[in-house]
Amino acid sequence: MVLPAFPRNRHPLCTQHYCITLLHLVGGQEYGLSDSSKDLIDDITLTQPSMGSDEKDSFRFSWKTRNYLITRRNGMAKHMAEKALLINNKEVELAALTKANPRTKRNLNTKGLRSLKDLQLVMLRDPAAIEELKDASHFESLFRGKGFPVITEPAKFTFNKANDCYSPATDDSRCHKKETLHAAWNAIRVYKEIDPDYLQTLLDNSKDYASYIDQEIKAIPEDASIYDIDPEIIWLWDRREYIQYRYALEQLPVLPTYY
Repeated sequence: MVLPAFPRNRHPLCTQHYCITLLHLVGGQEYGLSDSSKDLIDDITLTQPSMGSDEKDSFRFSWKTRNYLITRRNGMAKHMAEKALLINNKEVELAALTKANPRTKRNLNTKGLRSLKDLQLVMLRDPAAIEELKDASHFESLFRGKGFPVITEPAKFTFNKANDCYSPATDDSRCHKKETLHAAWNAIRVYKEIDPDYLQTLLDNSKDYASYIDQEIKAIPEDASIYDIDPEIIWLWDRREYIQYRYALEQLPVLPTYY
């Protein structure tokens, strides 16, 4: 097979062998792969900003003095840039964490936790929610009342339509995204089977942490919103994992809008 001539004006982040592979994929009509290969290329690359770029549902960002564009077709790049805390308002929350009071930063230390799900459980800061999650054998049952056709027992969690979140029926002082509750419930479910001692410690510490942070917020009220940042962002920031995603993002080729 004869390789196509390599373009002279290739982007510096698109290595020769990588770009030749992409060119083969684009030229895959002879194999009947043209449409699917184009989708694959879009998914695994970044887009070079230009006047002709399709910027619907897109993100622009700068990293190391270089400008980048992620279009709605750059699926993997979007996922990596979010994990790198560069787009979708995550860069704003990273800045808030970086500027937080040193005491607040110490309160967000994830040392001793085994996974992001553990942190999501701790950051609920809601003993009432933890009690309901702990006793539920099926997650969805928490959001349905019991009894038919007459409800004899209300759902354990109630929906706050205005904020698109759920609170324990017994205490609506905290409100949580359903996916966060599910992650916390999953952590409990897994540790019940494999490490009940660790689970008990995690549950006890989660309840203590809720009370402790209430006092910390009174002492440093300007940092109150820091504790409501998405736990995944806190995890990526505290573990410095977002930096690794930035290095990985740099390895993706940057292609012009039309290629």
